[in-house]
Amino acid sequence: MDKNIRIAIIGGGPAGLSAGMYLEQKGYENYVIFERNDRVGGKCWSPYYNGRRYEMGAIMGVPSYYAVEDVEKFCGITHDGPKLNRNYKDSQGNVIEPFARTLGNIIRNPWMLKMKGQLKKFGELLETKYKGYDVNGHRGVAEGRYDGYAVTPGREKIEGENPNLKDLALPFKQFCEMNGVPLVQKIWIGPFTSFGYGYFDEIPAAYVLKYLDFQTCMNFVKVNLWTWEQGTQYIWEQLNDHIKHPARLNSAIEKVERHDGKVFVTVNGEVEEFDKIIVTAPLHIPGKRADGQKGMDEYFDVRDDEKELFSKIDYERYDVQAFLTKPEDHPEISY
Repeated sequence: MDKNIRIAIIGGGPAGLSAGMYLEQKGYENYVIFERNDRVGGKCWSPYYNGRRYEMGAIMGVPSYYAVEDVEKFCGITHDGPKLNRNYKDSQGNVIEPFARTLGNIIRNPWMLKMKGQLKKFGELLETKYKGYDVNGHRGVAEGRYDGYAVTPGREKIEGENPNLKDLALPFKQFCEMNGVPLVQKIWIGPFTSFGYGYFDEIPAAYVLKYLDFQTCMNFVKVNLWTWEQGTQYIWEQLNDHIKHPARLNSAIEKVERHDGKVFVTVNGEVEEFDKIIVTAPLHIPGKRADGQKGMDEYFDVRDDEKELFSKIDYERYDVQAFLTKPEDHPEISY
């Protein structure tokens, strides 16, 4: 493909900015990134308050986030934030260690030893019976095949057939029970349901394991986590500063039309011509949003087959709330 083709990228979040970076690395430098907001980062949003940054979206990463590591290397930055930890408390607020292999815990929770065995079995099943479950792109899973890139630092291109992958359409709870490993839900539930991604009796296993593949979940278990001193948004601000064509902020896409082998994008009342387009913004948003954000199917000249595909998207809003608290004994102090 001609390296001089003009490429439009809709969305200045992690995916859109990374697309610009990877295009540059492949020699495609004639691109434009359109971002509807006045900031980059998308769901990685770390606004300032009283001189500090607070996370209002993504908060951490793990060593298996190889794409994030690509960005760090490109920008010359690293995960320099505080080391995270966690603790568990009983109903009285006392700190406990429910997963420690102590005699008391084993007596109170006899399933713990079983869970360890089931966790090992689950890892082996995912590697063998469900080979290809974690391939980036997740194409073909419903047809019992995989086609994408390996979850490795090199992201090698791989493809193959595996009829067992069809099982991933089952709710995660049913998927685990069918494979004789129901107790692994006690491990996966922490970084999934408690983070607001849904319930295991509803969410397909494919979706759960796309976010929490085995190596990623084990990093959460071991608290092997990355953070950034200036917040997750800082990663993408740095990338925006380092690519040759930073995102055009406050760009309202009004219409996209494809004809005569070209793509015509109407943005802020002006029409621009491109050869290709990459969409890293929502494909479908049911109903009207207060902030005016629309799905791709509302401004694109979508075909009938595209409309049918988009209609199958189950969209769930992810809202974050922040609270200002003051201790009763020192009401003048805010945290």
